[in-house]
Amino acid sequence: MKATGLRWMGGIVASAALVVGSALWAPTASADEAALRAAFDDYAAGKYDDALKKLTEYVAANPGEDEVYSVLRGVDEAVKVRALAQGGDHERLMRYLLDKAKPAVEARKRDPDAIKALVEQALSGEIDQRRRAGLELATKNGDYAVPYLLPALGDADAAKVVNAIFAFHAIGGEAVLPLSAAMNSSDARLRGYVAAVLGDIRDPRALPVLRRAVEKDADEAVKAKAAAAVQKIRPGAAAVSAADSYVRLGERYLANDPTVLSEPDQVHNLWVWEGDGLVRYEVSAGLFGSRLAENSAWDAIALAPDHRDARSLLVRAVLTQVVAGRTLGDKAPEALKGAWDLVASQGFDAASAALADALAQRTWDVAVEACALCAKTYGGQPLSGHALGTALGATERRVQYAAAVAALRMSPAAPFENSAQVPALAAQAASEQALRQIFVIDDHDESRGKLVQDLREAGYIVAADRDGFRGVGRIKGSPAVDVVIVCADLEAGNRIPMERWKSSLAVIDELLADIRTKNMRIVVVVGGADMAAKKEFLTTKYGDKLAGFIEEPLVATAYVPTVQAAVEKGDMNAERAAALAVAADAADAFATTNPCCTAWDFKVAVDPLATNAAEGANDTIKMNAIRALGNLKAGGSAALATVLKGDASEELKVAAATALGSVLSRQAPAGDELDALVAAAKGGGAVGSAAMKALGMVRNLPADVARTVFGDHRLGVGTKGE
Repeated sequence: MKATGLRWMGGIVASAALVVGSALWAPTASADEAALRAAFDDYAAGKYDDALKKLTEYVAANPGEDEVYSVLRGVDEAVKVRALAQGGDHERLMRYLLDKAKPAVEARKRDPDAIKALVEQALSGEIDQRRRAGLELATKNGDYAVPYLLPALGDADAAKVVNAIFAFHAIGGEAVLPLSAAMNSSDARLRGYVAAVLGDIRDPRALPVLRRAVEKDADEAVKAKAAAAVQKIRPGAAAVSAADSYVRLGERYLANDPTVLSEPDQVHNLWVWEGDGLVRYEVSAGLFGSRLAENSAWDAIALAPDHRDARSLLVRAVLTQVVAGRTLGDKAPEALKGAWDLVASQGFDAASAALADALAQRTWDVAVEACALCAKTYGGQPLSGHALGTALGATERRVQYAAAVAALRMSPAAPFENSAQVPALAAQAASEQALRQIFVIDDHDESRGKLVQDLREAGYIVAADRDGFRGVGRIKGSPAVDVVIVCADLEAGNRIPMERWKSSLAVIDELLADIRTKNMRIVVVVGGADMAAKKEFLTTKYGDKLAGFIEEPLVATAYVPTVQAAVEKGDMNAERAAALAVAADAADAFATTNPCCTAWDFKVAVDPLATNAAEGANDTIKMNAIRALGNLKAGGSAALATVLKGDASEELKVAAATALGSVLSRQAPAGDELDALVAAAKGGGAVGSAAMKALGMVRNLPADVARTVFGDHRLGVGTKGE
């Protein structure tokens, strides 16, 4: 049984191709290979202008992927790097060609006939043939070769076993994930040799499955080989349980740690042992880390069902896929539709642990989802010391909103940390018009702190990190970020002058390449005596992919308009839609909460809800605000009367009349609320019926009003006689 069943055959194509002129859309491929070769000859000779002209003409001829691949495979890597390093159109055209060739590269990597021929040479050829075949399998086929080599490890012919081991050594790290999956084989002889090979490769990703074998394998020989392999990878290390080892690795997968994940590509291979062999599933790059994390958590839980950290990891891994799935839109796996119910089945404790860990790791999107999950799985447990209190005080406004809405839906019996803030935060959420989010990556504490403070005062939701790698990982987990502000000289103080750009450029390149972040606007902070040179370099390299520059020294009045302009370059309709969805959800939470909850005072929410009832951005928000006022019975009667007297839809007027009756059952009228109900009742219809019922709910309804209403609506039973 798999961890969540969130499988996806086929994956998606996370297109990174760069559009270079309308000629790219020509219907047929008819370019000339010789022209591309000539362009690379010019790059090799340093004739960059000539090379660019030839490259432009070649791309305009709409080359086919096989043709591009056949040329690129013969070009020296140093020449390709030289072309990319020229920036501007050179880089754009080169990246287009590299992406163009990817399908051909992938097709050749998994060509069964070619792999089988190389495997045969690696197992049975002469020594030089075996070495060459092993190297070719490593460079051309990687993990695709593992299923074809694997049976040889269990062969009765010792020579084949040894040759297969050497071939796996050549493949190295790419073999680790499929070999780890093969440790689920029922063949003890095969498991033993796989364990030995994993030890030889010395990749720490193999540690969890090897430790599991040491703890649980039924075969003593396998246990011994697994123990020896662990010592090869971590000689003299302290003992770690297999469950803990799975969780540690899973956390690194979830954080998209590049030391355990390969370079980002269109799709990745997820290897699973099914029946008596390896099965390959294709997973999009945006989901791969979280899928591996999910599987690691599941393996840990299989060993220790009550493992708190494993249960948290499982929930966060699935929630991360849910968030990524929203970003992928209609390209998201169909199975993600059932993900929410799946994680809800893990219960309140797992949801609570996931929330605590998401807050500690500042994975805000996951924290938002975990708040809602806590509410969904709540069963009246005490909330003192719970992570929800921490979430209410989080620096991320979205998380505060989500925590407040969750608390309203939970209606706890007693106050808890920061619970007094719940009504005010939820009321603010119910009034949101747009959630504009900024992320700052700057390793200078002073400037980072100023940017965060200034932008928050300007009304933005702001998060920040001093580490470029960690920051990019957090941004990938928060696809709702609008603008990323990057310092132009990250870690410059720790680098020799010629490498001072390395970290900043790596951050920008990664943001532009990943499907989850490529549409975010990037603003770069520049300063120093060479500020003009920095701006020229970055503009040449990235062109209009950068949304602007912030110049040091930092002056809010000077740079906030730049950030505002970058925000407005995005799709504000999407941001507004997200904000209005938050507003509607918050108002609905007020409408369904227990109004008798004593953990907070609802009065602070009345005025914002009253404003939304009359002036909300759409009818859904108005309706939920009206329902909320009726549920709380704490005020807002004047706003409800305004709705009743105005030109709102019949549905809203019926709801307003009903809510007004509820409010007036507890609160005295502040103005002409009774007149509004009487007039509505006289008008008849659904609104009139609701108004009459509402009048009956009014506490201490004046006798003359009751008489007037009855007089206006006497039954008139019988017929008039002659």
